[in-house]
Amino acid sequence: MSRPFPLLASRLDAAALLVLAFAFPGMAVLLPLAVVPLMLAVAAACLLAEWLAGAGFSRPRPAVALAGSAFAGWALLSALWSIEPATSLQTWARVMPTLAAGGFLILHAGRAPAALRRRLGAWLLAGVAVAAGLMLVEGAFGRPINLFLAGLVDQLPESGAFRLYRMNRGAVALAILVWPAAAALAARLPRGRRWLALLLPLATIGLLTGFVSASAIVGCTLGLAAALAAAAAPRLVARSLLGGLAVVALVMPLVGKGMADLGLVEREGLDFSWRHRVFIWDYTAGQIAERPLLGFGFDASRSLAKPEAPRFDETHEALPLHPHNAPLQVWVELGLVGLLLGGALLLLALARLRRAPPLTAALDMGLGVSLTVIGLVAYGIWQYHWLTVPLVGAALLRAVGPPEEEAR
Repeated sequence: MSRPFPLLASRLDAAALLVLAFAFPGMAVLLPLAVVPLMLAVAAACLLAEWLAGAGFSRPRPAVALAGSAFAGWALLSALWSIEPATSLQTWARVMPTLAAGGFLILHAGRAPAALRRRLGAWLLAGVAVAAGLMLVEGAFGRPINLFLAGLVDQLPESGAFRLYRMNRGAVALAILVWPAAAALAARLPRGRRWLALLLPLATIGLLTGFVSASAIVGCTLGLAAALAAAAAPRLVARSLLGGLAVVALVMPLVGKGMADLGLVEREGLDFSWRHRVFIWDYTAGQIAERPLLGFGFDASRSLAKPEAPRFDETHEALPLHPHNAPLQVWVELGLVGLLLGGALLLLALARLRRAPPLTAALDMGLGVSLTVIGLVAYGIWQYHWLTVPLVGAALLRAVGPPEEEAR
């Protein structure tokens, strides 16, 4: 195939990816909702660059494409029996293009030339440093930048410790983006000292302890533990992660009910948010039992807090918008069929973990475990910010390049 505009294509591609590497971390901390249009714009620019280059478009492996199409088709079909058909269709029309754009960006990032990879690593490290600096300023001085921006759109500032909760999205973003940043740092270290890049996630854990996002702290901590374990036995740890994901997805309703039966909802010694999550998971498990195969329809979680349902307290419902657990949300909305299709897609996408060199496998494992932990306790799975941050994190991890392979 001819290459009609190779120079224009390479410059457009480099510019788009460099902007993403530098701007995305800071925006994820300070303007988290803006990361979605940024990712979509960069994906569109990269797609145009591939067209201009005339070298063929990035495509997933056939098995991944088939699994993705099957999951998307099932989610669309679920609108037929959804309790909120219009909501299902609207969310589907927004979520699936976002997932497709992020998936394309991951594939495209793997094609970046070596010279661009090194530049991307430098810009990413600078962007993560800016993001960490913003977190430090906001945490130390009571979110002055956030409150200033809120005042520009006439939002009343919060008072007291609740201000820190507004930094949860930024904390989660750092817990995820630190892994591609560690890969970029490893590429700049002497070959025998590249494992020192794992000090970056360790430092990030220290930073995150100054905030109130337990999911970010636990996610990054367990991610670091998994990365260290993968250094010794990468294939064993990868198989354990893949197998563990499958088991957790299938038993999560039993786990939710079991935790409630143990009385964790009433245990005063536990943090309020954790007790509330157990209550939510228990209620969601009961809803899954009503429609175990088909579910209630794509994004129907927000409508499952029935008037007659028990309440956690006077101000907190049984199911506020989503279950705060990815497997439970997929199962209650899309049934066991959707859970199996989505699980197949995820496991196929993560299959690379079993074949990567040791340091690359460790960094991949850190990112994968951090995402898994946060996905089990935090955001609704269809929230655009939550979808975009891990997709871009995975793309940047591929874009900065596996250090061991660069050295060959």
